[in-house]
Amino acid sequence: MGNFINSGFGNNQNTSRDGGGLLTIIIISVVGIITIILLVVLFGKSGTTGITCKDPVLKQSVEIELDAKAPSKLAYFEQIDENCYPENKIKVDDSQLKTNQLGEYTVKVSVGDAKKDVKVVVSDHTPPILKLKKQIILRINSNLVENYGISYDINDFIDSCEDNSGNPCTYKYTDENFASLYKPNVYPIKIEAYDSSGNVSEEKTSYLFILTEDGEAPPDDFCVFGSTNYDSSSSYVGYDLTEYDCAVNPRDFHSARVVAKVEKKISSETKKLRSQLSLIPNVGANFVIKKCYGAVYNEEGNGLVGFSIRLTTVAVNADSNNSGEYDTEKYANQCDAAANSEDSTLIVDYYLLSNSDRHYLSDPYNIDSFKEDETKKDNK
Repeated sequence: MGNFINSGFGNNQNTSRDGGGLLTIIIISVVGIITIILLVVLFGKSGTTGITCKDPVLKQSVEIELDAKAPSKLAYFEQIDENCYPENKIKVDDSQLKTNQLGEYTVKVSVGDAKKDVKVVVSDHTPPILKLKKQIILRINSNLVENYGISYDINDFIDSCEDNSGNPCTYKYTDENFASLYKPNVYPIKIEAYDSSGNVSEEKTSYLFILTEDGEAPPDDFCVFGSTNYDSSSSYVGYDLTEYDCAVNPRDFHSARVVAKVEKKISSETKKLRSQLSLIPNVGANFVIKKCYGAVYNEEGNGLVGFSIRLTTVAVNADSNNSGEYDTEKYANQCDAAANSEDSTLIVDYYLLSNSDRHYLSDPYNIDSFKEDETKKDNK
């Protein structure tokens, strides 16, 4: 009998414990359901669990280039959380926008509670493309007094001028003395073109032949400053100046306009070179880049074909104050000195070519094997 009673008492204890476990499960389930409901509510309000969305901020205006595509939806915002406000929820009414016409347009943009009229400015920063006639020929009548000059107009030299706006170009002599020539001779005529937005074309050259009444006209393939042939075994053209398959005036080597363009190309190449040098082990930032340019003349010696561009890089000690770049130098003096110095280690020495390839004089590190990661480059 005692055993039976003890056994029944033990079963009552188990039943009590089972009831407490069930209650715990119910409580946990209720808490879980409440938590899920709260998360759903929070998600519905903020778009991300437990994170409050920042209000989107629309721009006052957006600028695009003439003939470019309309701005993307996100381009209208100074600030927008794409998790809270995905692009497919943004409404844009750009029905009045004309990307092929200069001007200001109103675009209506809205997302959530944010609504605004954004000004879109269609601008033109693209210079016109100017093409001149190679030469024009004018004759002086024997009865004409030279001081009266002869009649010609700047438009006489124009072959074509194309601008993305479709509007006509205007023209200007880069040297006003070109407008009043009268003595028999041959004159280089330099002209620039402007579009309606003030963009300026590259300077171009034509040639004016003023001849006497019986003077012999030059052939169509005549080059005032000779051919484009030069000694390619010892000279390397990094910036080509030839026009109409002819060399140009040697004085262009000292032209501030031309030199500025050459230095711009050198600057771009230097940036690329520095990036490569930074990837070479044990070089890092401990180097000096010498930059030099010079004239490349034609075989006749009376015409300029272009500029040579040379970059010479040598290693320096980590504690040296000379790391960095030297100013671009006319002629190759500092590059020769650096390349032949016994006090420094040459890293790379090359001529830059007009197509942006390189002609290496010395390349012990095989520098082209060190290239910046394109993914990182695109994210800069």
